[in-house]
Amino acid sequence: MNRIVNAFNKAKYDNRICFIPFCEFGYPSLERFSEIVDIICRYGDIVEIGIPFSDPIADGPIIQKASDIAIRNGANLSKAFEWLYKFRKNDDFTPIVFMLYYNLVHYIGVKEFFRIAKDIGLDGVIIPDLPIEESDNVYPYRDSVSIIWLASVTTSDVRLKKIVEKSDSFIYCVSVKGVTGPRDEVSKDGLDLIRRIKNISHIPTALGFGLKSKEQIRSLVGIVDGVIVGSEIIRIIEDSSDSELEIYLKELKSATSML
Repeated sequence: MNRIVNAFNKAKYDNRICFIPFCEFGYPSLERFSEIVDIICRYGDIVEIGIPFSDPIADGPIIQKASDIAIRNGANLSKAFEWLYKFRKNDDFTPIVFMLYYNLVHYIGVKEFFRIAKDIGLDGVIIPDLPIEESDNVYPYRDSVSIIWLASVTTSDVRLKKIVEKSDSFIYCVSVKGVTGPRDEVSKDGLDLIRRIKNISHIPTALGFGLKSKEQIRSLVGIVDGVIVGSEIIRIIEDSSDSELEIYLKELKSATSML
């Protein structure tokens, strides 16, 4: 069974929701990235890793800046594959998901991308600029690698049904109109999106885009199956120490438990 599915099942068994932290490959440096992931893996049920790209259209200024720095550090998809190959020698348990743009997949070829992904133990991919209507040339090659679809607050009911039909691990629910970045409140539109999905499917849902605090996460327990936190983690990596990052992650993880 896919590690992602196992993570959601384990969280449910433990009476909590799944915690999915995000970090950018190669940020703040190629060397420090591995150290950051080691810290994140202590608390994340699933780890989402952004692959740097020159035009990250779904990302806000915090992640865009991290992506630019990572590119200058020499980070790319090939090195991310190399990193995961080494990571799997020591950790065969933590689910790893790459968030990347379709150009990177197309460049090396869809078939070759998923062959490598399967061989090195990548569990899933999020491709924000791949429309589900244009995914037929991708699905025959994905094998055991999950494609995680984004559903937004503007997604129509017809399109939402297509996303549900093609989802096999969880649906990434975009809580706001716009790009990534921390917000002060949980979007009511985002909560409505969760309810719409729950009305038509039992597929797990994870809410992202805008979450940053333990209070926000606590308010979502019992409503969503998982939460995704990215921009605020990147900000803390830039501005704070490893110990402060660990304290922050520990606080968020503790907020995922049912009261």
